[in-house]
Amino acid sequence: MKKKLLAIVLALVAVFSVFAVTSCNKEKKPEVTYLADYMARLSAAGELVYEASEGQYGLFITSVEGEAARNNSQSWSIYTSNKEYDGEYGKPYTYNGTTLYTSSKGASELPVKSGETVMFILLEYDANYNATPVVEDGEEIKTVIVIQSKYLNK
Repeated sequence: MKKKLLAIVLALVAVFSVFAVTSCNKEKKPEVTYLADYMARLSAAGELVYEASEGQYGLFITSVEGEAARNNSQSWSIYTSNKEYDGEYGKPYTYNGTTLYTSSKGASELPVKSGETVMFILLEYDANYNATPVVEDGEEIKTVIVIQSKYLNK
């Protein structure tokens, strides 16, 4: 009986030791920053002006730098340099030599990292959901930001 009790106690000590060593060896992972949070920080710092509302799918961007959709066939789209989040439903866009992809995530769900590029572009959709950039005075209406570490979660 004493041998069984001793074996159980030793087994419990061994299991506890493994958990203690494992938890001590885990590195603390940095918190993820989502684009919506990053935008809010830029706005608070006076570096981005935007309007948005919270919808059933997260943040719905209605205006960027004072530019809003002019009718129901226009909306803001997000492009990202992070190919992992390529939505694969639009053509890639090249901006200053960087390839940007239509984001598969909205601002509330798109994680961002330092050095990545994000572009907001106002698009017009036809009856078949084909999108073309809205052009004003010969220029596409877009805003591009490069993600800076000072506005990310640590």
